[in-house]
Amino acid sequence: MVYNLAIDDPNANSTFACGLLRARNSECSRPILLPPLWTVTDPHQAGVLGAKVTLTRSDGTEVQTPSADSKGAFRFEGVPSGNYDVQIEHPGFKPSVSRVRVGNQPPRPINVALVLADVRQEVTVGAEATQVSTNASDNLDTVTMDRSALDDLPIFDQDFIGTMSRFLDASSVGTNGVTLIVDGVEGSRAGVSASAIQEVKINQDPYSAEYSRPGRGRIEIITKLGSALFPGPLAVGPTNVVRLDPGVKIPYTLQYSTSAKRQLGKSTTLTLNYTGIRGVHLFRSRDLNAPPPPLYVARPDPNLSVLRQIESAGDLEAHSLEIELRGKVTRYFTGMVQYTLGRAYNNIGGSTTNGNRSTAGINNCPANNYDLSGEWARADFDQRNRFSLLRTVTPGRYFKLGVSLSLYSGQPYSETTGRDDNNDGLANDRPLGVPRNSLRGPGYADLDLRWSRDFFLAAAKKDKGPTVALGFDAFNVLNRVNYVSYVGDLSSPFFGKPIAAQPPRRVQISFRFRF
Repeated sequence: MVYNLAIDDPNANSTFACGLLRARNSECSRPILLPPLWTVTDPHQAGVLGAKVTLTRSDGTEVQTPSADSKGAFRFEGVPSGNYDVQIEHPGFKPSVSRVRVGNQPPRPINVALVLADVRQEVTVGAEATQVSTNASDNLDTVTMDRSALDDLPIFDQDFIGTMSRFLDASSVGTNGVTLIVDGVEGSRAGVSASAIQEVKINQDPYSAEYSRPGRGRIEIITKLGSALFPGPLAVGPTNVVRLDPGVKIPYTLQYSTSAKRQLGKSTTLTLNYTGIRGVHLFRSRDLNAPPPPLYVARPDPNLSVLRQIESAGDLEAHSLEIELRGKVTRYFTGMVQYTLGRAYNNIGGSTTNGNRSTAGINNCPANNYDLSGEWARADFDQRNRFSLLRTVTPGRYFKLGVSLSLYSGQPYSETTGRDDNNDGLANDRPLGVPRNSLRGPGYADLDLRWSRDFFLAAAKKDKGPTVALGFDAFNVLNRVNYVSYVGDLSSPFFGKPIAAQPPRRVQISFRFRF
């Protein structure tokens, strides 16, 4: 006698043949048939390796517990007639239970598709309201914008990094640019789209050994759950040599600060912070084969052209006093305001040629390779006064208003003769006695606004359901002309004038659908 298994699927309201078993009868003369093959798969029809299968009687007694192989296949062997339950379990999937009955119908293979388990998060809300703490262990010295704040602020072309970089300390950034930390990994770019960013923050606590750059020189990005090298032409010239100074040392930066904080309200803090930065043994270059004074006629070694030596003789000194107010000032007014009074001097700044900075840092060469006294001057990034404001105003439930205001002092630039007076191959010479960055450009002012409103498609769920967000952004609302790239070349007809400007007023309309 030959038996088979049949599945009663309560969801499909149908019966499936699933197994062919031989009854335990010694008088059976029919050929022994193998049971049909079961398979267990995920929603993409891939086999679930190691799925736990339990066959139990109707009274709960376990009969067999096979496991699925790499293809998700398994068999039942020697099961007597009766009613059974087949339960299939695997981490990450919902358990599957099927009712099985031994019958005489012809069997056929059966596939069980598991459903992904639900992801659940539990949040416990206490009766005590969250308050801003001034304890050092709470590490409140951060400028943080979460997803909600980023959505409500005027940000052109979704450039969150550019918006937050105005709160960086230029002295901490140095000559290598801003450091980005994406989900704890240091990199040179975000690597994700703007919609994937959950939070952007600047941790202004400088005492962090976890990363190579102090907090005020890096931007940390937290994303939502869920650089290639190009070789260029190699120019080899027998008369040009680049070498390291035999006494070269590893550069380092010393940053020290002190701050005082006061909690003005439940969610508002006022911070007064002083920061000092000292850069020692910074890299810069010098041409050791430049024509010597006073005539500057010929190079000492006629067999060489440029003998550029990389030295660790650069220095940096910066001081800043910062006042910051952040938090929820009123019921309708949330954000941060920051004013910084600073001063930064170094001797490794970039030279300026026709209004464009051509060299900086390790590639920087002085105006006079035999007289470096004029190099210690204002740093290229030095700005005496910086005022930044990021605010979200919610006057009512019908719209939100985001405000971004930036007011900066002018940056310095150098006065040059426009000639190669010392015949070293670089037209970055300055008049006698004029230091680097002796001129100053005008200030910078920019006002950006954003009006936005959320439309809830499921009113009962509000922001938990499908939402359509409509926003209007206006950048440089006052249409102020912010000039850049001032010409310091005395021989140019554009001396003291700019040759470029920041963008004029721009308008951006955005539409976003969340579901």
